[in-house]
Amino acid sequence: FGFNNGFFIYTPLCFLFLFGLVFVYKGNRFLFFGMAFFLLALFYLFSAYSEYNYYDGLGIRVLVDYYSLFALLGAKLFSRLETLKLAGGLITVLAFLLGVVNLIYCYQESSGILDRTGMNYRKWKYVFLKTGNQYRDCLGGSNDLLPFAERPPISTLSKMATLSEPFNFSKKDFGLCLSFDSLGFVSNRVCLKVDIDRKEDFENSSREAFVCTVLESKARKGKYYHQFKLNETPSQTCCPSEKYHYTLNVETDFKTDDRLSVYFWNRKLQPFYINKFSAEVFNYNYQTN
Repeated sequence: FGFNNGFFIYTPLCFLFLFGLVFVYKGNRFLFFGMAFFLLALFYLFSAYSEYNYYDGLGIRVLVDYYSLFALLGAKLFSRLETLKLAGGLITVLAFLLGVVNLIYCYQESSGILDRTGMNYRKWKYVFLKTGNQYRDCLGGSNDLLPFAERPPISTLSKMATLSEPFNFSKKDFGLCLSFDSLGFVSNRVCLKVDIDRKEDFENSSREAFVCTVLESKARKGKYYHQFKLNETPSQTCCPSEKYHYTLNVETDFKTDDRLSVYFWNRKLQPFYINKFSAEVFNYNYQTN
């Protein structure tokens, strides 16, 4: 039920089909307990993976292989309700509507309206059933799941911008930057946590602002670059302060003398304010090949 690729959120028809278990129970209790136990074990097994959203699928993609089981439960549901005209009609209409919702999800995903990973309730609510071009690439933020570690590492590096007053980005493309001039460790994966407190000057003044991460070698040769929109969703009111807590996993060849920087890019030179800006680096050094 999670909004970060949750199976029943993005494949709601399968949730409806689960009610077929009620009629399985009435007809064959042994079969009911066998199917129920199998489904519970299946959900537990797939959700026990540290990357439980399976990265960039629409819903939990590994469950595609078990759609036939849900289809059987759906068939059981419809076969028993066909004698109940009103209930059967309502369930049929509901199933049709849920199928349409799923098709809209597919269109949103292919059109860049719905993110394949990193969704949350706020993003989902903003684009729910939206198909207009104005919603393409409107979502931002970064909500990567923390990498697996038997013992979660402590913060290796941390830095906070020193601000005597809110930083005004009006007519500035760049301004605030947190740089770790020498990492001091060798690794192949780090998790970057970024905390931001942002206030707009007018509604959506920071819509085209980005948070950028760059890794450079000692010779200042670029090794990695990534950017994401500062705002999770476009603003709908003006102009409360918004607090964002982002996570970004970076997999590359980190060296002791590398320089890691996190900064804002205000490419439209619009006015907004940054009240707080901090970054932490967590070293997850293990082979992923």
